[in-house]
Amino acid sequence: MKTTPLLPLESPGKPRRVVLIVQHLVRGEIEFQVLEQLKHANANERIFIISLEGNIEQAIMLWPELETYRQQLFFLRKEPGVHPSLFVALYRLLKVLKPQVVHTHHIGPLLYGGIAARLSGVRNRTHTEHCTKHLEYTRLACIEDAAFKAARPAIIAATPTVKRSLASLFPKVTARVIRPGIDCNSFSKGELLVAREQLNLPNEVVLLGADCHIGDSPGLLSLMRALYYLPENVHLVLNNSMELSSSIRVLSEKLRIGSRVHQLQHIIDEPCFYQALDLYLQLGSGGIHALSALRAQACGIRVIALESCTNIEALCPSTSIMTSGHLFALLKQIEISLNSHFSPSPSPSPRKYTIEKFDIQRACEEYRSLVTRLTI
Repeated sequence: MKTTPLLPLESPGKPRRVVLIVQHLVRGEIEFQVLEQLKHANANERIFIISLEGNIEQAIMLWPELETYRQQLFFLRKEPGVHPSLFVALYRLLKVLKPQVVHTHHIGPLLYGGIAARLSGVRNRTHTEHCTKHLEYTRLACIEDAAFKAARPAIIAATPTVKRSLASLFPKVTARVIRPGIDCNSFSKGELLVAREQLNLPNEVVLLGADCHIGDSPGLLSLMRALYYLPENVHLVLNNSMELSSSIRVLSEKLRIGSRVHQLQHIIDEPCFYQALDLYLQLGSGGIHALSALRAQACGIRVIALESCTNIEALCPSTSIMTSGHLFALLKQIEISLNSHFSPSPSPSPRKYTIEKFDIQRACEEYRSLVTRLTI
């Protein structure tokens, strides 16, 4: 399938107006990515984000950081289902914003935003595909194929795996890989004791850390059982544990490890969570888990990921480990990682790998380069 080439942009000295379109603006891999892109806009860019679903007040309540960028956010309050009127709403909004570039993320924004952008005369259209799991369903694959043909965007794959999947599903599609990025200046090595004091965590212990999501129960169960067999000075801190709080408490009491399990009820997006750790464990698959693993590595923390995780490309090959969720396999890898972490011999840091491959500054420059370089 032939995609529309990108065109020369704005007049010299005039800021480039870029619109990023997402399905919803809640904490997630895609949403963190577009917010980082907005935050790292340079002096020659003016970036706006359009969310098909939700409203601004609810979004800010759930994600307070958005308040800073309120004037650059737009919400279309889409309800579930197909809504042809959304094409009209997007068309009108794009006519007001007058962007030189529209960049869509995932299938819904591609369908509505990509087509609206083409109809409104936006010639520089880009789409990033972050995963292809949804394309296992024939109906969605057909919708995406039709959207590619109608919107004719330049296509970006977030990983080489996604690029290969797109090539298999849509042989005429040509995609370029631009990996997602995190802010490696903010997420960096820090003072362990300072970070633990900030989060009210114990100092004189070895601290494992994990992020909790409602679908992570099997991995969490294996991790807590492994903790039972580890030395008493090994503790576990769970970020965003509110949804699983009662289950965690019951299991901790059953295993008699309650004093060694620390729950951070709400999401801690700050570097201090990772800086407080000796080892990070990724319990599930999906983009938000990959983001957490990258943040840990940027802070110099080794990562263990369960084999069910799909983001192997995000893991530092020199320091991070994939393992099964089986109890004793996980236990063995935790012991190996901690021995390496506390070894007196110098060992590689996952931070260098993360900066080289996944820094947000690099990702933003690649986006700008793609938009600027490809012309008729």
